[in-house]
Amino acid sequence: MTDFPTTPPTEPTPSVPDTGGFFSALFDFKFEKYITKKALSVIYMLVTALIALFALGLFFSGFTQGAAGILFSLFVVPLGALVYLIYTRLILEFLANQFRQTELLEQIANK
Repeated sequence: MTDFPTTPPTEPTPSVPDTGGFFSALFDFKFEKYITKKALSVIYMLVTALIALFALGLFFSGFTQGAAGILFSLFVVPLGALVYLIYTRLILEFLANQFRQTELLEQIANK
């Protein structure tokens, strides 16, 4: 019988050094520092707030449109807001992944 280790071996995760603050990266005219990863959380919060405000507006305006509007407000508006939020998250994660790949490739090139 083969004994398996109780914990799987883990690969070391590469560490990316912090390239400075947001404003130092913002005024880096050589584009050696990226602000995208720093700004993604702020962008996501803003988009989430906008989606929520828009959904709330549609939700409450649907109640003034009769029975069909109420059904629309109860089912379609929350589902639509969720779909837009998921879509936004996917796009931002894709962008974050692209910049992470770029940073890792720069580390490989520097070695």
